Amino acid sequence: MPRQDQSDEKRSLPFGNLRKLNLTGVGGRLVLNGIELEKITSDSIDLESASREFQVRAMFLKTVIVKDGEAVDSRDKEALEIWSKCIPEVARVLRNKDSLGALKPVVYELMEPNERTDLQIREELMLLYSTDPENDPKVGEVNLLPPKPFPGQVTDIQYRVPKLRGGRLNTKIKLQILYVQDQDRPAILVAWVIVSKPNGDYEFYRIPQSSLDAILLDDQTSK
Repeated sequence: MPRQDQSDEKRSLPFGNLRKLNLTGVGGRLVLNGIELEKITSDSIDLESASREFQVRAMFLKTVIVKDGEAVDSRDKEALEIWSKCIPEVARVLRNKDSLGALKPVVYELMEPNERTDLQIREELMLLYSTDPENDPKVGEVNLLPPKPFPGQVTDIQYRVPKLRGGRLNTKIKLQILYVQDQDRPAILVAWVIVSKPNGDYEFYRIPQSSLDAILLDDQTSK
């Protein structure tokens, strides 16, 4: 049963400060701070900020297992070639020629207001659980990454490799919160719990917008 428990609640970030988090798994379900999470089973899902000011479609592309920069499954070769030409981050990770990697792009497309090209997207990450004991000190660490341009479409890359070349993938569970930022004003778009499995698959669980207060100390980010 995965479990992560923070020891303190601190407001050290400009926004996105988190409450003490408790993640449990029961019978294939994930529960975070008493909130049962929604498992995403479709290839796309529509997201919106609490105020409905920003509406975004998330599209989950297939997971591709790569080895030495090539698709392991020949049926994935064409898709990987297209991604490497269209998505710079995919081309970058393929150039590393890792002995094994699990790659999953997620495309975010701005639906409303679709005329805006000056917005930014910002990512907050926390490792909740890992089967690798060496990651224990990193569990509970919060990283609020710098904002990136969101001109209407942006692709987020989920990618992980074994700790050692030729090794196997470990199980990891992380919290990812995405904000749409209009100048200095952030609005939460979605909070995911992402499970990366030893076989390379990724599972996405969504924290309901109405339940974000259960994990966040900052009320203004859910407005």
